[in-house]
Amino acid sequence: MASCGIPTIICGFLGKSFSGEIFRSLAKRKGIETEYFTEIQGECGFTIYLTPMEKLSRKGPIISAEERERFLLQFEKLIARTNFQNPPLILLSGSIPRSEDNKSEYLYSQLIEIVRRRQSETGKKFKIWIDAKEKFLLHAINTQPCPPDYVKINLEEFLGLLRHFRECPREEKKENEESLALLAKHLIDRKGIGAITITMGKLGALQVQRDRQEATFVKSIRPKRRFYSAGLGDTLLAVQAIGEVTNSERLKSLEYGVA
Repeated sequence: MASCGIPTIICGFLGKSFSGEIFRSLAKRKGIETEYFTEIQGECGFTIYLTPMEKLSRKGPIISAEERERFLLQFEKLIARTNFQNPPLILLSGSIPRSEDNKSEYLYSQLIEIVRRRQSETGKKFKIWIDAKEKFLLHAINTQPCPPDYVKINLEEFLGLLRHFRECPREEKKENEESLALLAKHLIDRKGIGAITITMGKLGALQVQRDRQEATFVKSIRPKRRFYSAGLGDTLLAVQAIGEVTNSERLKSLEYGVA
């Protein structure tokens, strides 16, 4: 988003050593503000793809309870400095490090609660979008009284979420767009989510919104050559976020995101 001239701030955990400095320098090079990083003792995790089928990975560190609390304070400071005339779009995305006290799975839910408290104090609407999975997403959408406004999720993760709620479709119908749309709409109504986009790899993407009766399904144009699909969901989310911030209907459209 910073590459498109949109003021962007990153808030997350950062290793103190060489790997952390790589991430900080990459962010600065793109014009992203890094003041709100929380430095931790462990090394940053990473994944480097050598080929579409071969990669090098290192898991992120186990963070201490004290490091997690410092991160939450940093996030509160960031939210407190926001411009109330133009509240920001808040994107919660990425893997969350494990913690010593096993409470890291509640971190996104805690961040949403901080934002909603500030929203209540100021009377301004803060939009929260999330791209997470498993228990991290589950706790986030269960945040009351106000869950995220927008959820981006891939098909496999969505089916896992439905299994948790015991609403998973039969295996042979799991990729039926109409069935998925009905299940997504039920989840939206049940949890109060604003919208859900389900990315379906080479099939395209499906979007269901609370204030619209019709779902939107966009098929992707299959390329003639093989291509690697990692990161395409992140790209779709980023394109739609840019459209949201710039009030561009074209960029917000699912068609443009899928393209």
